[in-house]
Amino acid sequence: MIHIIKQEIPMEESLRKKLEFICQFNKVKPTFINGSIRKND
Repeated sequence: MIHIIKQEIPMEESLRKKLEFICQFNKVKPTFINGSIRKND
């Protein structure tokens, strides 16, 4: 039998701030989309 496990991936605040800084430096508007991992066991 196949079990599908779905886990949400939280983004750390420090990573988000670094990415926002890089995008601001390059004059790009960032869009962050929360994702998830699906595993088949």
